[in-house]
Amino acid sequence: MRVDFIWIENYKSFKKRQKLELLSSIAVIIGKNESGKSNLIDVLGDMSLFNGFSESTYTKTPLDSLELDLNVVVECSFSETEINMLNLSNEDKKVRFSFSKTYEPYKVKFLDGVIKYFEADSFQRHFHFLLEIINDKKSKITTQSNRQTVDSRLEFISNITKYMIPKYKEHFKTIKNNITKLLSNEQKEEYIKSEQFIIEYIEKFYNILPRFYKYNEMKIKNQYNLNKEFYEQKGEDYKFLDKLMRVIGCDMNDLKNACSSSVHQGINQDAREKIEQGVENIIQDGFNEFYKQEENFIVKPNFNTNKFSMLIKTSGTYLNYSERSQGLQWYLNLYINILANNLTEENVVFLFDEPGVYLHVEAQKKLLELFENLTKTKNQIIYTTHSPFMLNEYHLNEIRAIHKNSEGYSKVVNSVLSDKMSGTSKKETLSPLFKALGMKLEHNIGMAPNQLNVITEGYTDAIYLNELAGFLEYKNIKFIPSIGASQMENIISIFLGWGLQYKALFDDDDEGRKEKNRLLKKFFKNPNSEEAIQFSNTHICMVSDAFKSIENYEEDKDYSIESLISEADYIKVNAKFNEEEIVKSDELKKIFCIDLVRKVKSKEITLSDETIRNFKCLFDLFLKDAEFGILETY
Repeated sequence: MRVDFIWIENYKSFKKRQKLELLSSIAVIIGKNESGKSNLIDVLGDMSLFNGFSESTYTKTPLDSLELDLNVVVECSFSETEINMLNLSNEDKKVRFSFSKTYEPYKVKFLDGVIKYFEADSFQRHFHFLLEIINDKKSKITTQSNRQTVDSRLEFISNITKYMIPKYKEHFKTIKNNITKLLSNEQKEEYIKSEQFIIEYIEKFYNILPRFYKYNEMKIKNQYNLNKEFYEQKGEDYKFLDKLMRVIGCDMNDLKNACSSSVHQGINQDAREKIEQGVENIIQDGFNEFYKQEENFIVKPNFNTNKFSMLIKTSGTYLNYSERSQGLQWYLNLYINILANNLTEENVVFLFDEPGVYLHVEAQKKLLELFENLTKTKNQIIYTTHSPFMLNEYHLNEIRAIHKNSEGYSKVVNSVLSDKMSGTSKKETLSPLFKALGMKLEHNIGMAPNQLNVITEGYTDAIYLNELAGFLEYKNIKFIPSIGASQMENIISIFLGWGLQYKALFDDDDEGRKEKNRLLKKFFKNPNSEEAIQFSNTHICMVSDAFKSIENYEEDKDYSIESLISEADYIKVNAKFNEEEIVKSDELKKIFCIDLVRKVKSKEITLSDETIRNFKCLFDLFLKDAEFGILETY
């Protein structure tokens, strides 16, 4: 199950309802200091689809609206595998969870989607059978306190199709212990059979729910002093080592024996070997797969009387933890946190507030690769940053911005290419991104002096082309998104001024043809002059140009980027999508684009020969007159 959207209202600086889109696996949150980025991470970090929010979070409403209640809605979608497992239809793919204090004693309410799951005949039959028996027999329970207990537990169970019930197994067990005493053997057998069916049915759904996890760094120390106070006070160091020992299949008693001079030598040696084996098998081997560096990572536990440390070696000699690079320290801390919190096999939404802020540039770039690897399965990542090196310029669709409005409340902008952030600089293509980061134009990370820059009408076009260029192993093309065909002239002016190679790609539709002609009229007194024609041939492409060498080119047809995708591939991504519907809606274009890219990258689908041919024709057209000459591949 993936999280697609989150709505937040009445939390700290988020007063009016704000919508955060998470249609891609990674969401990067940018914005100035005090804009509300950390508030977003905090509220999501305290959120559980099982248990709702802690009581303290409900008290953190805007200062001028203390009487208002925190309200959060999370919309998720089932994968095709999950839809089949739960016997749902594609119409029931979406499920929304609502969080509000008004639901007490419940924390999380189902709004739609999963309700259909609990309406299934098989579940309803067993569920109503159980409820009938419980309601019939509970009055015969002799002890008043037990009757009251059953009544209170029954109220929770009765609402299991409407609300999340975290302790549902405990509720069923308590009721069963009281009710089955009053049943015949035959009734008892039927009761237990139905109860087991219901528990397994609920568990099947609960097990696929995503877990939100806010990363709080637990720093490894060079050395731990395992003195009397360490064991008695059980402070942060104790808690960390306790988690570490449990991760590697040991416990604190093993650590105590390994670092003690007062126990039998055999016990001491056995404990040391047990810890060494666990560190090697779980920490060392797992981290080498997680970190994926050319150098082999070796970690060695070091035991002394009442002292414990871990020495690390990648090449040369063993060194203390603090003597290793900050990058390796950060990655190792994250890896141990993941293990300690049982996050290796779960469907997790990782939350990071300014990750790797002290890392050097190369380590930050490596962190982006690590995040990509974390999301190759079911995981998603949301992180805030001020660093331009923590942004992937090829994935502008992943970047969200938060800024304060005139009233001082946080607002979420789900596209950094939107004009919602900066009306005064609307014509500057990437100005919202630079404004959010506090960057100057000369730090622009988008343009490539040694590549062919292709300007597209919008960022979904740039996403399609960038991902397909990588997939088809085309090199030396950089895709620069505009915020509409009418704004492309501004980017072209910058490329002209900087003397960079570029081409402008227009859809061959009414808008695209109109903007191409307007562009030529602006740059040339006579748009039909030889100079204008030469400029057009060199620097302007229409999507239809890719089809002109193909036998099924239709002269009177409109062509967009979506035209490059075959009908068969539309069906593979989502049977509801087709080119005609998608080009009418920017929202649908975005959703389909991200879905297609995700499924191609994860190898969930294989693109048809027709789609591959169409994109290759377009890329070959781009590179035809490029100064760096022949096509290069990765």
